[in-house]
Amino acid sequence: MTEFILSEFPNCEIIKEDNASITIGYEGVNGSTYFYIERKSKMISILYRTETTVFGKHELEWKFYEPMEQETIITKIKKDISDYNTKIKVDF
Repeated sequence: MTEFILSEFPNCEIIKEDNASITIGYEGVNGSTYFYIERKSKMISILYRTETTVFGKHELEWKFYEPMEQETIITKIKKDISDYNTKIKVDF
């Protein structure tokens, strides 16, 4: 999951990491993007927060139960972010 986020969002970096969670993100002049990934029992929770000067604050959240193929998780996240970004631009 970390490799996917770092490749899809090249400005991001690992900010905080421990045994149960990881925070990946960046802040720039035009806004910020963060992914908060947390593992509890047999569930992975992923929170995506972004804020831009143009489009404002936005947030998406997913919960996946293990075992689930990482590729399935990545496909879902990519599609949801893409669909959401398209919606934001249409509504703008």
